[in-house]
Amino acid sequence: MNLPSHPFPGMHRRQFLKGLGVAALAGLRPVWSASVPDKLPPLRILYYTDVHSRPDLAAPEALAKAAAAMKPIPADIVLCGGDVINTGLRAPASDCEPLFDIYDEFLKALGRPVEHALGNHDLAGISDPPNPAANPRELAMRRLGIVEPYRTVDVGDYRVMILDSVEVIPGPQIYRGYISPVQKAWIADVLARTPREQPIILLTHIPFRSTFLQAKESPMAALKNNLVVENANEVLDLFRDHRLPVVLQGHLHSDEHIDWAGRHFIQGGAICAGWWKGPNLQTDFGFGLLEIADNTIRWSYTPYGWTAKG
Repeated sequence: MNLPSHPFPGMHRRQFLKGLGVAALAGLRPVWSASVPDKLPPLRILYYTDVHSRPDLAAPEALAKAAAAMKPIPADIVLCGGDVINTGLRAPASDCEPLFDIYDEFLKALGRPVEHALGNHDLAGISDPPNPAANPRELAMRRLGIVEPYRTVDVGDYRVMILDSVEVIPGPQIYRGYISPVQKAWIADVLARTPREQPIILLTHIPFRSTFLQAKESPMAALKNNLVVENANEVLDLFRDHRLPVVLQGHLHSDEHIDWAGRHFIQGGAICAGWWKGPNLQTDFGFGLLEIADNTIRWSYTPYGWTAKG
């Protein structure tokens, strides 16, 4: 992967759906609210992740319901944490196209621009014998309108940095959570061009911090490198002189908020919950809203009222 020719590929500003009122937020369930030491400008991010669109298990019907619940919620930007389709990985691109068609219908119903991170399931044909895909990201990038898999988007006073946290590796595991040296160099370049006082939001599919496996298995359980970004600490160290209040994460289908030394690592649950078969641990079918206002960071996760079918 080459460095993008423009220092901030895909950068643009969006201010939309303001002034719609707060009535649509009535179903929000507050999960965590915390003060921050340095005053941050206001921001509202509508965030969802792990859609896993598929034709069965009534997923298209559920996606229509999710879109209807999300559409009226006012936000400055809408972000998706990846895994918008259910197959990917071992499936050829031809098998993935119909799943992107289903996801397209969700986006049409949502009726709002969305910035996407790439998830592991969005990569097609990694191990499709006998012809593995030369570029497993190509299909998802084309269907989602992504110019670069990692890029920046400015919204209000914030810079959103969207990372590509899935690295394809040989062997049966297929991928790991990892930020490549080329991408780290890009991060350093972006930060060199970003004022230190400008707050940054990171979006990554595979998480940088999580207690998911400790909750699922044992307090002593250790996350493997296909569940968490292996070199997360190295990447976070690049931001040591910058304001990084929030890291938005996906992949583990859990609703989780970790406040670590003033940095908020937010696991965004899942539109599909437990792969459309019911809640995953205690996380229901849902989406979230990140609100930064009055020197407070607040994360709310909203179930959209779906019950597993089939």
